Amino acid sequence: MEKEINYYPTNAQNFTIDEWIYMLQENSGFTPVLLEALYVLIIEMEGKGSAKQISEITGRSYQVYNSSMAQTVKRLRKKGYAFVADVRKNSKKERYWSHFFKGYYERELFIWEVKDTLEEAFMKYMRKFDVGGIHTHDNEVANEYETVEGMRRHRIHY
Repeated sequence: MEKEINYYPTNAQNFTIDEWIYMLQENSGFTPVLLEALYVLIIEMEGKGSAKQISEITGRSYQVYNSSMAQTVKRLRKKGYAFVADVRKNSKKERYWSHFFKGYYERELFIWEVKDTLEEAFMKYMRKFDVGGIHTHDNEVANEYETVEGMRRHRIHY
């Protein structure tokens, strides 16, 4: 029997896959640190994990991930994207993580689970780099989301 997850309640809106793709493609929209966190969570951690677990993989301080989410939301708001503020009742501080993740406690760790639409958009966004521009396969131009065996892959490394 699978344990039921009690997600932390938030009022953050959900974006569509296409909306996330537009945001991911924005010049100076997502911070490199948040892209790195998404990559680690989606590719290496099956879509969920804590900031501490991400930092164990990347070698970064786990606090940097919260600030990268705040920077990303502020950048995207300046570019015209509507992020409804998800404000804590007690402290009046905004929860920036809730725009990208669903969250829940697992023992003493707070787990970020990448929102489904963001995860799918991120995978499509990363596949665009797989083709590296124009490559041909069977005398046809590969479409923007197609992957061809043996092609170079774009990876985020620090």
